[in-house]
Amino acid sequence: GDICDNDRAIRLGQEAMTTRSALGISCPTAMIWHAGALMVHFQLHSEQGQLELARHLCMEALDLCNAGHPLRNWVLDELGWVYLRQFELTVARSHIDEAIKLQREALTVTQSDKPQVWHYILYSLAVSLRFRFLQFGEYQDIEDAVQYSRTAIDLCPPLHQMRECSLHTLCG
Repeated sequence: GDICDNDRAIRLGQEAMTTRSALGISCPTAMIWHAGALMVHFQLHSEQGQLELARHLCMEALDLCNAGHPLRNWVLDELGWVYLRQFELTVARSHIDEAIKLQREALTVTQSDKPQVWHYILYSLAVSLRFRFLQFGEYQDIEDAVQYSRTAIDLCPPLHQMRECSLHTLCG
């Protein structure tokens, strides 16, 4: 939760990317963790370069996680968050549409026996749909966002940390 933690995560992520590059290793897990830290940094400091680097890392990780790869859903969802953040900057319809497309795909490739993963992707998709509804007023988006939020809430035990996030999305 501390800015210093994020700065440290960025430094460690950069070291991991430098090391993997020097050794010729491709590691989608390291790429996605680093992309996530870059997105937090972007949210704190509004440095667009960090968001673009996060998008690049997610795209590279997606290339490594073909159909059936166990991390594909995570990569798709994280890339969806990158496009959502780009939408917040640009209000370009193409960015929010891409975020929703990626998060829907993440939902389709997630195994149904993983409720904790399902919950997070449902939450992500609900957030993106709510953003699109608020900007463009498409009624079906808010209907879908409510449905996905309710399902996400149902997957969380009463004291689960993400339950409050899903309730917030549902309540607006």
